[in-house]
Amino acid sequence: MKFFKIHHPIEDDDPHMVEEYYRERFYGGVTIMALIITLLVSWESFTSESAFYAILFTTLWLWLAGVFSSIVSTRIVHKSEKIQNQKIKKTFITHRWILKSWVLPLLFVGVSIFFENINLETALVLTLATSLLRASFTIIDAFLKSDRHVILNIMSFIFQIFAIWVIIFLKVASEK
Repeated sequence: MKFFKIHHPIEDDDPHMVEEYYRERFYGGVTIMALIITLLVSWESFTSESAFYAILFTTLWLWLAGVFSSIVSTRIVHKSEKIQNQKIKKTFITHRWILKSWVLPLLFVGVSIFFENINLETALVLTLATSLLRASFTIIDAFLKSDRHVILNIMSFIFQIFAIWVIIFLKVASEK
């Protein structure tokens, strides 16, 4: 059943592919967290359905922007060469990980659509909390695989969590 097996970049020996995987996951996650915070700040003016579609289309446009920018930048750098199908396939594989950032938000907001006793605010708070936990565990996992000293790992972890909050704040502030 090899057809159903999805190759994960972490299984790869190519550090560049693993780096691209984490970059896409964090970029998508931080952008969606900023959208969730924006929706949370003014949740009274949104319905669950409109929040659902906002998350869906924001993520899709983010994914399309990433794919488009990769293909265009490849064309600019390699002017005379034809883009190989392998390169286009790698671009789609790399950028598909951004789409994983919509799973939790769509799940929680989707539940708030079908169950009246769960309001949009609760769904958005759950989404934000689980997204922050997932980002924190990914950062911790990266530190556990690091050869640096424990104190440096802790300081780096605190700095990165702080940086995530600053980035989210700046994205939310720019959307207002």
